[in-house]
Amino acid sequence: MLAALGCVHHAPLSIAEVNATHLAFVKDGATTREELLLRFGDPTGVFEDGRILTFRLEASEAGVVAVRREYDRDVPGVTQWRLANLSFVAVFDQDNVLRRHSLIPVKP
Repeated sequence: MLAALGCVHHAPLSIAEVNATHLAFVKDGATTREELLLRFGDPTGVFEDGRILTFRLEASEAGVVAVRREYDRDVPGVTQWRLANLSFVAVFDQDNVLRRHSLIPVKP
């Protein structure tokens, strides 16, 4: 049925696989805020005066894509957030360098 709708479903990856393959560029103590914003675009959440950013991600064997809240053109009334399976949380220091990060599953 999904193929009939033109959707492609990729197998989900474990958090360790996502970190090792698609997020290998993310290094605590080295990656900057600018690098993450260039890679993921606008964050889905901003906390503590911008010190913490969150991004909703769809991670699969095909790669990692930032997911937006916009409505899906193919499924009226449904947002693209339904595609997200991870939340990426980034905490920055006073110099906008990543201090620590975490991937949190948003779907079982």
